[in-house]
Amino acid sequence: MRRIGLLFLLLFFLCSCEAERFNPLDPKSPYFKDEATVYGHVVDWMGGPVEDARVVLEPGFYYGMSSASGEYSMSGVRTGTYTLLASREGFSADTHQADVTAGAPIRVDFRLDHLPACTELRATAHNDSSSSGNDFYAIFFARIYDSDGWVLPDSVFLTMDTTLSWPMIHIGRDSCDSFGVLIPDDSLPGNTLEYLVGRSVCVLATDNASKCSVSDQFGISRIMYECPVAISPDGVAPQNPVTFKWFTVKGDFEFTYTLTLEETYPNENSWVVEGIPSNTNEHFLGVLLEPGIYRWSIRAIDLYGNTSRSQVLAFMVS
Repeated sequence: MRRIGLLFLLLFFLCSCEAERFNPLDPKSPYFKDEATVYGHVVDWMGGPVEDARVVLEPGFYYGMSSASGEYSMSGVRTGTYTLLASREGFSADTHQADVTAGAPIRVDFRLDHLPACTELRATAHNDSSSSGNDFYAIFFARIYDSDGWVLPDSVFLTMDTTLSWPMIHIGRDSCDSFGVLIPDDSLPGNTLEYLVGRSVCVLATDNASKCSVSDQFGISRIMYECPVAISPDGVAPQNPVTFKWFTVKGDFEFTYTLTLEETYPNENSWVVEGIPSNTNEHFLGVLLEPGIYRWSIRAIDLYGNTSRSQVLAFMVS
């Protein structure tokens, strides 16, 4: 009986004393650490690694940067529900939510889309008097590159003042896509190209991930209202090789002339002479032309690509 009594007494003593807790995952243990690791990969739309992407957990002050292989890791994250945001300049951001539990590593992966990059933005105004009267129009051009996908050809627009928009035509592709649009003056408010002067436009481009980017602003720099006037030859060439003559354009800006000559009969040949100085009103071609019918014009071009073109004259070489 004495042994049984001692046994019950020992059990009572053990049960009445709280056992020391050594498990670091036990919240009541003195060794408990309320922390976990969040890790994962950041890739682009085609699955390639994205380097230097910033991954942020909110709320809190946790963040990590992706490596060259797209990996990131954040340690010491406390238990809780977080919003995770991965971002990098030139990419669309990606957001996830995650429940973090102490001692349980959690993987969260991100997929960022590289936004289309618009380069070589050009806006030029043109005054073409090759036919009857003067024909004014503007040409807008952009090259668009998407490193992890492609640009949707029917989703590129030129916009102005958030009120006017023109679809841009896909011209071609080499290292990137080229788009352009021609806007005649009679399609603008007031039926004048002056409407574009001093106004900024931008290009909106959407890629295969349905993400849209906006280009830098650009616009028309000058309208060349005066056109050179082609004089000779006209009708019959007075000599062969031919000397072309024209009335010059007056302007307090830098420009050059470009001479264009086309044989229309019996063959189809052409010659283009660029960089003729602005103070020149004639050019000796120095080429003996075959008998036939020819057309020529002279064009003034400034440093920005704005142009004014003369009427077209036809002449015969016998």
